[in-house]
Amino acid sequence: MRVLFLTKYHVRRDATIEVFGALSHHLRAFGVEVTVYSSDASAAEGPLPGGTQCVHGPLPKPAFFSLPFAALRIASWCRNNGVDLIHAHGLYRGGWAAREVTKRTGLPYVVTSHGDIAMTSSRMHRPDVRRRCGLILKDASAVTHLSAAMAEMANQFADVRAKSCIITNGLDLTVWGTPNPSPAEGYVLAIGRLVAQKGFGTLLEAVARLKRQGCGPSVVIAGQGPEQEALEKQAGELGLSVCRRPEELPRDGGAVCFPGYVSGDLKQKVYAGSRVVAFPSRGAEAFGLVLVEAMAAGRAVVASDLPAVRETVTEGRNGLIVPAEDPAAWADAIQKLLSDDALRGQMARTNREDVARYNWRSIAGQYADLYRRVLAESKGGGARLPNH
Repeated sequence: MRVLFLTKYHVRRDATIEVFGALSHHLRAFGVEVTVYSSDASAAEGPLPGGTQCVHGPLPKPAFFSLPFAALRIASWCRNNGVDLIHAHGLYRGGWAAREVTKRTGLPYVVTSHGDIAMTSSRMHRPDVRRRCGLILKDASAVTHLSAAMAEMANQFADVRAKSCIITNGLDLTVWGTPNPSPAEGYVLAIGRLVAQKGFGTLLEAVARLKRQGCGPSVVIAGQGPEQEALEKQAGELGLSVCRRPEELPRDGGAVCFPGYVSGDLKQKVYAGSRVVAFPSRGAEAFGLVLVEAMAAGRAVVASDLPAVRETVTEGRNGLIVPAEDPAAWADAIQKLLSDDALRGQMARTNREDVARYNWRSIAGQYADLYRRVLAESKGGGARLPNH
């Protein structure tokens, strides 16, 4: 079976390299060969780790006049390369393009939102966008959600409960190995894009509060984004020293490190140096890959009280859940974990046991079963979609 992943996303970063690289690799074991088509320039850099082929081409926004030409190009590529099914990663742009290609080829399409329909985006309040999202969901052969929270969001646009299922993102656990115990003088680690939605400002306020109480840990915030300068300024105003390398953090705490984007061995190294992992997001999250990475690394977590978080973290069992944007609550939760070695150790062990359910091989099997069911129901191609 040949499947085309259709997306606008960068295909070589964090969660996306897991989805497009690791998932594609593990799907081969189930007889599914994937090609990734992306409008992001990263798709032009050659095959992904694991050998998945990429195609770089246009994927205009739904309202752009050039979309029909792009759809014709993708449809031609599908015919020439024997594609059996399209899987749109990203509901709005990817899903609309998949729908247009299906009109021209009769191929069934599956759609997965990676958070692009969250109502935190002003775009999602526009009637024309909401109408298109409804059509994409209505005409899809199947819909998958990364979490129950995303399923609830999707059902605001169209009732797809009869043809939808929850399939989470995963992790290639073979590269994580056996985690090291958390170090006695480790830091609090947070990883993510440096944008306001991720709530790193709240984490800085919590650490500064602990410093004023005489027990402030250091924190590492790994990632890139437009908020870096503002976060560094905030750290200085809160009395936290700033550095660029985790090894430069003072032993007595009360500092913040911004090492930039981390991946591969470097990412595992920063996890190994941590005592606690923080997920202070303040907005709608489709899925928390950082939480799963913390599980694989054998670390206890403190996370914002969000619907998607509660699907991964159970309060008191493998982490602590606190209100988003509440520095006092964050400070209390961080201090509770740092001061209680037994609780932190128990949560770390639980996370290592629970992470097995996020193994990409298991998740790839779920997708392969879904693809085969969709193809069987389409009876070799199915009907062409109407023009709405």
